[in-house]
Amino acid sequence: NEFFHVPGDSSIRNVLQSDLVTTKPELFDLNPDGTRNPHYPNLSNPDAVQMVADKVKQWFSEHPEATSYGFAPDDGMPRDYNPETLKLSVGLPEVQGRPGVAAELSVSDEWFGFVNKVIAEVHKEHPGVYISTNGYANRDIAPITVKPDPSTVVMFAAIWSCTLHGYDTEHCWQKTRQAQMLRKWAELCPNVWIYGYNYNMLVSGLTLLPEFTKLRQDLPLLKKWGIIGFMDETRNVWMESGIGSRYLRARLEWDTDVNVDALLDEFFSQWYGPAAEPMKAYYYALDRAVAEGSVHGHEDRCLPELYTADLLNGMRRQVTMAKAAADSEPYATRVKAEELIYDHLRAYMAMTDADLEGDFTEAAKQAAQMLSYRRQI
Repeated sequence: NEFFHVPGDSSIRNVLQSDLVTTKPELFDLNPDGTRNPHYPNLSNPDAVQMVADKVKQWFSEHPEATSYGFAPDDGMPRDYNPETLKLSVGLPEVQGRPGVAAELSVSDEWFGFVNKVIAEVHKEHPGVYISTNGYANRDIAPITVKPDPSTVVMFAAIWSCTLHGYDTEHCWQKTRQAQMLRKWAELCPNVWIYGYNYNMLVSGLTLLPEFTKLRQDLPLLKKWGIIGFMDETRNVWMESGIGSRYLRARLEWDTDVNVDALLDEFFSQWYGPAAEPMKAYYYALDRAVAEGSVHGHEDRCLPELYTADLLNGMRRQVTMAKAAADSEPYATRVKAEELIYDHLRAYMAMTDADLEGDFTEAAKQAAQMLSYRRQI
């Protein structure tokens, strides 16, 4: 029973009459080669607005209890090249777009202008309902010439951004830029929420990456800016996130005013028992390296620069101390898991080093060792 409907990728297809592409091609997106895309509307055609609005109105009539309906384009960076739509463009390159490349310009002004017109038409029969769409891909920059209707719900997703740092990390241009974008969205629209990527690395070797600093920065800022909530895409791999990070995220998402230091002290004390202090030092050292590091990205190819020899050697000393201190259950088993997670990280670095040296036999051997550790973990 979602109050705000989730606008999934390609959900625009549910409100298009794609069979009309042959008889009424003017209702649909014009491709650069002159063909028509039956899965994206002509954003400047009033009849296309009516086509989508009629489908949405029909849905609300069939679901009178509903508070919202959502639609969004296909994944990727679709753009309408109809001449009248192109006139609506502000010519702003996307965050990673190249100036002058038409396919890499923001289409937020065109898209949200279209959504506004659909909302106005839907409200003639169903006043007060909300329309959800996404601020994603080539629509993640807030529009400049269009103010979204107050009944618009924006699901913001910045899949391109660094996932290692917090919004107020001055040395991370990617999170700084994302913060600017979010604040602008919140100024324009009262219903902005985050589609989050909280597994830290979109592509991962499942190496350990705690998020203490990032979480304590980000969640209070999101509330301060007026972001209303979140739905997180994740994979539940505890060896990658660390149990403490998941615990902290859950508590902060419930109460952004929680005392983070006290909360983490509570976690380490209760989870590791007599091994709390060395395990806390272990995790804090790694978290500090992530937060302060000059590495930026969201795929594990950037991580070998993060896991320096000095960092790994210090972590080895801490986990050895923890193993000696954890002389009873369940703490001994919990620290044993951490030791295996650490060994897996060392194997990952050995695999990476061998790969860079061109010794693929050794790299494959270390990859097999990683898989062996995963079974034990």
